[in-house]
Amino acid sequence: MNTQRLDTSETPHVRLTQCIGDVQISSWQRQGVEVRGAAYRAAVTQTDEISIEAKTAVSLLLPPHSRLTIGRIAGNLTIKHVAGLIGVEVVGGNLTLHNVGNTQVAQVDGQVQGEGLNGALKLTAVAANITLRNTHNVTIEQAGGDVSIQFVNGDVALGEIAGDLVVRTVSGALQATRIGGTARLRNLGGGLHLPQVQGAVHLLGGLAQGEHWLSGTGDLFLYWPTDAPLSLIAEGKQIVNRLKLRDVQETTVVVATAVDIEATHLSSYLTDHKTTLRLQTTERIALLPWNGRDEPAAADESVFVVAQSKSKKAKARKKKAKKAGEVTGEVWQTAVAQGVSEVLLSIELEFGPEWKHRLAALELDRRLIAAIDTGLRRLTPTTQAANQPTQPTQPTSPPALATFHKAEQAVKKSLRQAEESMEVTRGKIDRLAEDET
Repeated sequence: MNTQRLDTSETPHVRLTQCIGDVQISSWQRQGVEVRGAAYRAAVTQTDEISIEAKTAVSLLLPPHSRLTIGRIAGNLTIKHVAGLIGVEVVGGNLTLHNVGNTQVAQVDGQVQGEGLNGALKLTAVAANITLRNTHNVTIEQAGGDVSIQFVNGDVALGEIAGDLVVRTVSGALQATRIGGTARLRNLGGGLHLPQVQGAVHLLGGLAQGEHWLSGTGDLFLYWPTDAPLSLIAEGKQIVNRLKLRDVQETTVVVATAVDIEATHLSSYLTDHKTTLRLQTTERIALLPWNGRDEPAAADESVFVVAQSKSKKAKARKKKAKKAGEVTGEVWQTAVAQGVSEVLLSIELEFGPEWKHRLAALELDRRLIAAIDTGLRRLTPTTQAANQPTQPTQPTSPPALATFHKAEQAVKKSLRQAEESMEVTRGKIDRLAEDET
């Protein structure tokens, strides 16, 4: 083993043009560069610039703020504790980075592992898996395997990823051109833009204010904190909703593909409209509540099977009830919800658009529906049967309508009183302003 030491400043530029074997590079708290290997050549080519060429494995010790330019490495490359700029052309084996500065790598034929990256990392083409932890901005143009990225201070920009993607805790935006496998995403602090994911997606919200887009051809599972804001637009073959969404609008649409298929289109929101999420897939979507802290149990297709079974049973009950001339509780709830919606819309038109936000803040729709439901439940089949023993047991409409209109009049009266109070207050303010002038 030959050892050679070359004197430099604290910030030399070290060029390793090629190495047939493995390369180990680290720093030491000295000026100068030390080279160890069986067969290599090292020389000072310019002021504070060193050129090295090795035919066998080699190890280098550099000042911490050295700049590195590396050509073709046939084996594995490991770089630790180098804060200067790092540029790498080709690594024939695996690449390991630990506690390094800004790094650009053109090609890696093996795996990439990185931790404690104190600068931006750009990987152009990696043949196998990539695992990164505790880093700054990350750019990966092409990866032939799986990609796992955790704890990023900055943005993550991905191109073509052949395998699965795991991203957790990113302060900035996450975007990708195409993910060939599954994706599991959590704690994203910026915009989300994934237009093409081939496998299943598990997205653990919430998300930052703004617009986010997630589209694919696999099942989408959204785990959302119940107190996080959300404006949702979802489209899939089947949508299972277990969130307490408001103003749900659900329709059936035809998706133009090679063969036209029907899909469910759902739009709704929670608390406000500052965070917009668009979900689109040719498969199924599950909207699931989450406490926002613990790791939720991964949902699978059983969520859709159970929901489909319940849906079939509900449809069968509706069909049976309709045939028997009965009105089910679910039909009443739908009618009441539609009626409440129409009343609130008329109030908005009468008093002005600002009342839409006031009514939403009061959750008046939910409270009205609950009050009317309580009134309807007083119409028990036993009481009706006593009055009309020969008639089928069904709630009659006049008492229900009376309950509804009573609640409607109470709401309108309350709103008129609030409007009058605001007019009085506005008049007082105007008089005070006149007195001051």
